[in-house]
Amino acid sequence: MIESITLSDIATYSSVTPETIQNLKAVNYFYGANGAGKTTISRLINNPTLSTASNITWAKGNQLPVMVYNNDFITENFTDSKQFKGVFTHGSCRAGAT
Repeated sequence: MIESITLSDIATYSSVTPETIQNLKAVNYFYGANGAGKTTISRLINNPTLSTASNITWAKGNQLPVMVYNNDFITENFTDSKQFKGVFTHGSCRAGAT
């Protein structure tokens, strides 16, 4: 499990004022406006060597295998695929009975 993530000198995160995300749980949900840094966090988790100034701290120093599902994953695995013609989601929502 990841205990903390420090982002410094990567994308929108400055080396002058690094950001540290602490008290992470087994499942965490990151949300924010476009350009806030959500994809940067996912890219760093997927590839920790992306920034030598940033750091991911693993519980007990035990790095686990990760799989990040973001737009990079979709592009790498589904775009221009001859096997998969597209990625679709289907759901329904019923606001109230009529």
